[in-house]
Amino acid sequence: VTQEIIGSIDGKGLRIGIAIARFNGTVTRRLLKGALNGLRVHNMLDENISIVWVPGSLELAVVVREMALSGKYDGLIALGCVIRGDTTHYDVVVEQSSSALGNIPLETGIPVVMGLLTVENLQQALSRSGDDRSNKGYYCSETVLEMANLMKDFKAGRSH
Repeated sequence: VTQEIIGSIDGKGLRIGIAIARFNGTVTRRLLKGALNGLRVHNMLDENISIVWVPGSLELAVVVREMALSGKYDGLIALGCVIRGDTTHYDVVVEQSSSALGNIPLETGIPVVMGLLTVENLQQALSRSGDDRSNKGYYCSETVLEMANLMKDFKAGRSH
């Protein structure tokens, strides 16, 4: 018989950390609001949520890595917004941030969900950070809960 494993998005008992970039703060604050709404909807208590602000998206990875290594979190969310400008800086920030963030869960075993908006203009960023479930932060909250629960189940021997 085939075994199918699906993670729960119930946040009860989990500890979640959020690292958020101040750069493009109008957008990142909206992403944070979406993430917090999603975590709370799924039974997370505010006392089990930590928020760390960093200057920009390039600084997310080093802080997220330290959070993962601290042993204090079951899952992490990285929130940032990179809007394309007239130079190649956008490409550098997106590539370096994405690559560095993507390596952290492989190194630490702690799920890291990347809520890094990479958009052409402010309007695209605002449309992806609205007041409903289409907010990328809200999506990240559900993803981090599912992954954190899956990893806890694997570590406890309940999913294999």
